[in-house]
Amino acid sequence: MWFRVMTLATMFWLLAACMTTEPAPAATAVPIIVPTPPATAIATSVLPIFLPNEANQWVTYTDARQYFSLALPQQWHIGPPDPHAKQAVLAVANYDVSLTVNGCQWPGSLVRLTFSGWTVEPDQLTLDWIGTQMAEVQELEAVMNGRYAGYLVTTNHQRELVVRVTPDLIVQIQVTPESGWHVADVQSILNSLAAPEDEVDIPAVRPAEPVAVPGFCQDAAFLYAGPGIHFEQIGLLPEDESLPVTGRSHDGRWVKLLYPLASDGIAWARLSDMVVTAGELPIESTQVPPGNG
Repeated sequence: MWFRVMTLATMFWLLAACMTTEPAPAATAVPIIVPTPPATAIATSVLPIFLPNEANQWVTYTDARQYFSLALPQQWHIGPPDPHAKQAVLAVANYDVSLTVNGCQWPGSLVRLTFSGWTVEPDQLTLDWIGTQMAEVQELEAVMNGRYAGYLVTTNHQRELVVRVTPDLIVQIQVTPESGWHVADVQSILNSLAAPEDEVDIPAVRPAEPVAVPGFCQDAAFLYAGPGIHFEQIGLLPEDESLPVTGRSHDGRWVKLLYPLASDGIAWARLSDMVVTAGELPIESTQVPPGNG
């Protein structure tokens, strides 16, 4: 019996010794093939660069087409560039220019600035450039605009500021209406003009508070005690007057105004009846019932 057990054990040992153990195949790196998308034309637009400054409500704007920067009040609007214009023009305003109607009265509280950049030879004098670009110059005054020298030019059409920002860049500035040259925010914007390599000087004073003015072709805007026509009508805002704006309704159709003649100092007006020179306005808690717009 013992002999049979030993024989079977010997046979199993011999079979195991004859078998070869093959190593496990090595892992092979499989390349990940990412399909290459077809080449397409990408249309890009010039976008402003905003750097918020909550301390005094100014932002800096860099115009990539004309290579200069500005400080602007946060509530001012920047007009879209005209892709068909031969000369790039930057337009900024303290109101939404798309709300204006041609042929109607221009309220004096609304101001627009346009900036045109001109590339010149470094050795071309600014006065020579003015002489070749502007006809019928009536007055010419040398001025310092912020850190740059320039000229205040009066033609038979309007007054313009011509500033040499770099040896090869002249910026031509127009202000509409004429009274806008004396507005404090306009002066701060003009003085903040900076070349690409220069830092923009943020004005130390706060810009003017946002205001609302009636639509251009209306005699007056109706004022209500609340955001809806079901509220009591408490006054009128003539088209040549303005009131500070403090908020808007939940549906965005009404704006809240500071109105000294009201018992609580507050009035509401339809947004469609106003030109609001403001950015984002806070939403007031007062709701507008459906059907009362």
